[in-house]
Amino acid sequence: MILKNVQSVKRLDQINAGAFVVLYQALRVPPHILLCFDGRLYSLSIAGKFPKQSLKALWRNATIKNVPLVFFKWKLPTSIEHAEELATRVLNQYDRVIPYRTTCLDPIRETIGTLHNVDQIRKAPFIFTMLSDMMKRGIISEVLELNCSTNKGTLRLPEYQAADVADAAVKAIEAFKQRQKV
Repeated sequence: MILKNVQSVKRLDQINAGAFVVLYQALRVPPHILLCFDGRLYSLSIAGKFPKQSLKALWRNATIKNVPLVFFKWKLPTSIEHAEELATRVLNQYDRVIPYRTTCLDPIRETIGTLHNVDQIRKAPFIFTMLSDMMKRGIISEVLELNCSTNKGTLRLPEYQAADVADAAVKAIEAFKQRQKV
């Protein structure tokens, strides 16, 4: 996926207000995907569900460790409170990422697809498919990056297949189990 007009984010306050889809490890196959509302993150991982986590903590980690992040600011058709309430309800329907069954994208596409009443978003198989659809519909208003190499405002995000997502989840689960043993 090729993104144009990508701006570099220099300060946390540039992304601390509004609604964003966040790609963590944005250049990795696959990236981790989070929702952000006014500095509060919502995500699903192999370790479980994480509502209302601090964007500030993610920002600090990314700046210290030079982690590539991409922020897609999107237009809300409702209040931020209503969107967060829906994101919480949707996230609570999941336990964790399960290879070949549940990904970190699932609660995000369901939340955004429901808010905008767009089945193509709800059913998007990959983040790049969902974001492309959102851009075509004018839902994405701005794209910002941190620690990514852009060429005159252009950024290329990798595309991948379902097997890549499942393989990454299996590897992450194995690594998680090994950390638990220590």
